[in-house]
Amino acid sequence: MFNEENSDIVSLRRFIVLWNNRFPIDRWWRQRHNVAFNSPVHRESCLIDMYWEYVEEKLSAVPEKNFEYIPGSGDYLTEKAVALDRQSLIDAFKNVDLSSLDDK
Repeated sequence: MFNEENSDIVSLRRFIVLWNNRFPIDRWWRQRHNVAFNSPVHRESCLIDMYWEYVEEKLSAVPEKNFEYIPGSGDYLTEKAVALDRQSLIDAFKNVDLSSLDDK
């Protein structure tokens, strides 16, 4: 009934290969969760959710260097920020030359 030269089978295989090439994250997700192509679970899935899971997986694979989260202790500001008192802030704003920002 069905053989390798059957055009429907060849077309189906070609479609699956094209799908996997066009949506590699979908293929990654199906392999990860052991979900068959075009199964009810596959049809109900969302490519955006697959993408987020893929990104999360890739980000969690990056080893952190002695990372310990301490609330309120981020160093993205502390390295460059300078604590100024109220008068210093007022003086800093008084010295801004707004004319240098005008379009010429």
